[in-house]
Amino acid sequence: MATGWEYMSVVWVSTREWKVPPIPGVTVFKSQFYIYRPGEKAEVRLGSDSENPDAETTWYLKVLQEVGTEGWECIGETVMDTALITEEHGWKSKEVPVHIRWLFKRPSS
Repeated sequence: MATGWEYMSVVWVSTREWKVPPIPGVTVFKSQFYIYRPGEKAEVRLGSDSENPDAETTWYLKVLQEVGTEGWECIGETVMDTALITEEHGWKSKEVPVHIRWLFKRPSS
């Protein structure tokens, strides 16, 4: 019988890195997942790396599937931060998420 709940979170952060000195036409985008399980240190996984396309990366659905298989239920998704992207490829300027947090719970034993 469960005596309560335990919680965990998965955080995704996307960054744009500036090269010094600047390299015309080169922008580096990277993202990482931070997985916070109860009582453990944060696990960090590379989400993407435009500078190293052969790097081992993780897709967000794979992370969510994995924690769901462990019995965690997603109870919230929060966009923590956005970035304004200027007009590009025919799209008008828009805001896109760059920092998302998913919150999960499962019965504690």
